[in-house]
Amino acid sequence: MNLVSPLAIAYHKNITFNFSNTLRNQIVNLSSFSSSGYVIDVNGEVYSTGTASGETVTVTIIGGSDRFINEKAYRLESKFYMSEPQKVTLYKIIKELSEKTDGATISSNNDKLEQALTALYRNNCG
Repeated sequence: MNLVSPLAIAYHKNITFNFSNTLRNQIVNLSSFSSSGYVIDVNGEVYSTGTASGETVTVTIIGGSDRFINEKAYRLESKFYMSEPQKVTLYKIIKELSEKTDGATISSNNDKLEQALTALYRNNCG
């Protein structure tokens, strides 16, 4: 895996953002996500797996669950979670994507994330 600029993702026209659905504070081996084109670590750094090509790419965001490892309290519903550096990285990607094209397609395995990123993209496109 190679460390790349977040702006490298914006060169693709169809982007799918998926959460890894791992718990907060869970240690994750980034190489286990080699099937996706890019991985956004908890610290906001973007890694390329070398499988990204063409206009379509999948980006795996490490995390997604707001629950902690060994959490004592039981909660009925879990909300999705991203770290602040991940939010900044996603903003940079969407902003650059909106400057490159107004015909991009953004999708996700999380409806709320997809709505938020699509709205951000459309607002930046003007």
